[in-house]
Amino acid sequence: MTALGGSVALLLPLLHKRFSIIFVMVAGSILAVTGLIASGFTRDIGMLVLTMGVLHGLGAGTVNASASVLTAMHFEKLRGFALGCVAIGNTLSGLVFPRLLKLLTETYGFRYSFVIWGALEMNLVPISCLLKVPPAYRSQSGKTPSPSPTSSTPLAGGEGPHNEIAQESYGRAEEPGYKHFLSNIIILAQNPVFYVLIATACLSSMVQLTLFTSMIDFAVDQGSSISNASWLTPCYLFSCSLAHIGLPLLADKRIPTTGGGSD
Repeated sequence: MTALGGSVALLLPLLHKRFSIIFVMVAGSILAVTGLIASGFTRDIGMLVLTMGVLHGLGAGTVNASASVLTAMHFEKLRGFALGCVAIGNTLSGLVFPRLLKLLTETYGFRYSFVIWGALEMNLVPISCLLKVPPAYRSQSGKTPSPSPTSSTPLAGGEGPHNEIAQESYGRAEEPGYKHFLSNIIILAQNPVFYVLIATACLSSMVQLTLFTSMIDFAVDQGSSISNASWLTPCYLFSCSLAHIGLPLLADKRIPTTGGGSD
């Protein structure tokens, strides 16, 4: 589920070229809800992998990635700080929702907890419909162009040759469909910072997942009680929240911005 949810972001530029970002978020919400509710009626692990892993993973990944793109559209000067606030939601959910899921499972059973969980997640559909695309990103055809990564936060920083290539690409007339998508992929592939970011993200995710899933067991093995070891989770999430807010804010204050977007 995590792998599909993360990889679906690679296909979002193609979807955003053909459909509005709000439509994509609504479709992703429906797909995620369908996967959750269907998981309550599965009878074997194979069907659970299909409903929970594939359907819900693709839907949730589409909503999360589209929400990040929409946030970047609304913020120009403090774009990194805004995206950090979005990431806090994912971090704090690890503190709230596992306990809620445990309560639902103990009260209604394993199957019906999925159905109730899907009903709660169904609120994503009206919430997505209430979101608005900034006027600067609205095209006459109703399709939503993605924000240019070179408008406020260059990939390599400064006036390097890779930034000049990227700025020239975004300054050209928009190429149709997949050709524009492929040209952007080629531009990213020529930038060494792109590979550094991928390696950093992979390493960070691996360390975060390993630490989050093993720190309580490690504390218990060292002689701590479960009640005391459970306090490691909110402390860990609190430090992650500070990092999500503080570090992007420092980066936004140090990187000069262009244009007169809202902050």
